[in-house]
Amino acid sequence: MWALILFVIIYLFLLWLIYSRFFGAEYFPTSRKVAKQAITMLKLNKRDVFYDLGCGGGAVVFLAEKISKCKAIGIEVDFLRWLYAFFKGKIIGSKAKFIFGSYNQHNTNNATAIFVFLKQGTNQKLKKKFLKLKKGTKIISYMHTFDNWKPVRVDKKNKLALYILGKSERFKS
Repeated sequence: MWALILFVIIYLFLLWLIYSRFFGAEYFPTSRKVAKQAITMLKLNKRDVFYDLGCGGGAVVFLAEKISKCKAIGIEVDFLRWLYAFFKGKIIGSKAKFIFGSYNQHNTNNATAIFVFLKQGTNQKLKKKFLKLKKGTKIISYMHTFDNWKPVRVDKKNKLALYILGKSERFKS
């Protein structure tokens, strides 16, 4: 009986670890160093509306808010990670907003800057959504790129690529 209970617990834990893979992401926390560099590359300020799509525990969102005083929003599909980010924000007194659900189902049209750390295929699927955003919106991707889009800046060391919608007609759908 105990073996069955232990098996179920381990199974559920492993399922939770890979849950986000079904939505086009894998959970690997972004290091503070990479997050700080991404925020620096985005040149965020207090007028910006920053989204982290697949924000996990919210570390990048909290850092963006702290460094730039921007309006920071995280979207997370994993309920436990969303819950963690939501309550951590309350505890530390953050004004950041955390939305539970898929980034595909939420309106990000007010974004001026977006951070993504998703799978390569997921980035490609998001291109149509991003092309609906206003010209000048900055998108920074960690580890993966957008096919046929030319980044305006690349940090090879930290594996970051910065895109600006409409920049010199470099974006092709």
